[in-house]
This record gives sequence, structure tokens and C-alpha cells, in this order.
Amino acid sequence: MEGSRVVGQSAVETDDQSLIQVEALSKTYGSFTALDQCSLQVPAGEIFGLLGPNGAGKTTLMRCLLGFVRPTSGRARIGGFDCWSQRTEAHALLTYMPAQPQLPRLLRARDVLRFFADVRPPEPAASRRSESQPQGSTARTTSVPSEAARRFERACRLADRLQLDLSRWVALMSTGMRQKLAIAATLCSEAPLVFLDEPTANLDPDVRSQLLQELEFLRANGTTVVFSSHVLSEIEQVCDRVAVLAKGKLVGISEMRQLQQGSVITGRLPMGTTWESHDEKMEWTAPDRFKWHSYRPLEEVLPGLLALGVRDLKIETLGLLDVYHRHLAYQVSDDASDRPMQTESDRT
Repeated sequence: MEGSRVVGQSAVETDDQSLIQVEALSKTYGSFTALDQCSLQVPAGEIFGLLGPNGAGKTTLMRCLLGFVRPTSGRARIGGFDCWSQRTEAHALLTYMPAQPQLPRLLRARDVLRFFADVRPPEPAASRRSESQPQGSTARTTSVPSEAARRFERACRLADRLQLDLSRWVALMSTGMRQKLAIAATLCSEAPLVFLDEPTANLDPDVRSQLLQELEFLRANGTTVVFSSHVLSEIEQVCDRVAVLAKGKLVGISEMRQLQQGSVITGRLPMGTTWESHDEKMEWTAPDRFKWHSYRPLEEVLPGLLALGVRDLKIETLGLLDVYHRHLAYQVSDDASDRPMQTESDRT
């Protein structure tokens, strides 16, 4: 059914542009505010990154979306389902790997994958990724492996790509090996939405690269991924957009494609120079020195700077680190709560 997702016998109407909808979501613990008036939307088929320092609210936001904690105010929905009051229905649409996954230590890795493949309820019909059949084959209604069997096979193939020995006991595995096992158990599902909280922690560079390739494969097949990480290079490599949180507030949402087209321009201008156009992006680091995060083509920017007599001009590609620091500086003080949240597209 186009424009809907089927769960059991019911069909839930969804907007293809907003699989996840978060509206003024807040969570407080006594006098402490863990999440403050957070609003965002994540469309289907996007890898959405969550970035911020420790304690910024990333895990709280993810737990609210997963229905693990009840928001103090606001609302979050997945596929049209309220993440708290309809969390059972919402859970049918997602799979989740926490930052510190706990696995049965007295089982072998293969048995762990079989357990997670068996325990998951039937996948929503609209979420199943198509798998190629041999040329000339026809669909069959008999002798078809069960969903659990297909999940187990996918988990084993992924574990092999992650260089994981499935004969090992979990209790005898290193932290990195258990992380690989948790990844395989999580990504074997065909759920349309995947939550990953720090999935690359404790992974070596080769396996980390393999995981990022798996995420790109999921996106190519229409899966939405919410991906939390402290490694900026990973966010830059795979994410379509990234949200920056600080002190429980959503302080910025950046589009990676736009960032890759931007520039960091520094130089010197005569003292007293007034930059009349787009001066909101100009930062004066000294009376005659400036730093500018520009999202405009250089051919539009340079003539104006040259006409003003710019010296010591330096141009670098804009990276996520620059934007990350800019977002945090934007709302680092207590009085920053009165400032409106802006996205990179708002500043362009």
C-alpha cells in the first residue's frame, strides 16, 4: 500500500518525508533538563547523524524515540506511531544497538545470532528489502526459508564480512569482537529504521570501514539510519544530515552536501572595513583579521574581498569540525537559550 506501512493487520499512514517526527520534545529529571524543546524530522532513506559532547542529550533523545523513557513534554512519532503510547507498534518498525550492548556470555556467537533472529517478530511487509533471485527463477510459496532463517543467514554473512569467528564463546571474546557480534545481530533485521549508538567504538579501522559500507548499503535499499558518533570523519563519510546537540538543546542541523561545498576564508582587511553583505558569517578574530564560513561559490565571494583590499587570504574546505565548533559556540553560554535554533540552510 503506497504511503503506508503495514503492521500486523493494520496500515499506518505515514509521510514519506518524515519517518521520524519530533515536536518540542523535552525530558527533565527533577531540576536537571536532559533534553530541551527538541524538534526535528528525519525522512525515510536517510542516514541522520547525532553529534555533541558527552551529556549533550543524544542518548536521551534516542531513548525517547525508542520509548524507553517518557518525555516530560512534547511528542515523538515513528511511522505515525507515538513513541511512548504506541511504542509496541513503533518497535515493529525499528532495530536498535545501544552504546554498550549486553550479550549472553554463556553462548557461542552463532547461537547469539540465532537467538536474535528468532526472537524478533515478523517484519512489516512494506519494510522488507528485496533480495535478488537467480535469473529465470519464479516466486514460490513453498519451501521458502522463514523470516527468522533469512535473518540468521544475513547475520552470519555480515559477521563474516566483519571478520568475526562465530564459534567463539561470548565470554572469551574481546570487547571489539562483542561489538562486531552486536552489529551483526542488529543489522540482520529488515526493519525500515535502525538506531545505532556509538557503533564503531572498539572497532579496528578495517572493520569500521566495513560497517560504514553496510550503512551505505542500507540507505541504498531505503532504510533510515539514526547514527550517533563522536568520530567526525564517520559522520562526514556516511551521513546525509547531522544534528548538533549541546546542554540538551538542538543547536543546529547541517546538510553534509552543503558543507562539502563550503569554504573557510581567512585574511586581513584594513581596519574599519565594513562588510555589508552576509556579515552574519564574518567573525573578526582581531581588529584587521577575519574568519568567514562561506556557503557561496568562491567566484561570488572573492571579487568583493579583493575590492576591499584583502591580504593574507587563505581558503580551506569547510569541514564538520568547523561547523561543530560554531554550533557549540553559538549556544555555550547560559543566555544562549534565548537565541533561535538555525540550520546551515537558514544561514545561506
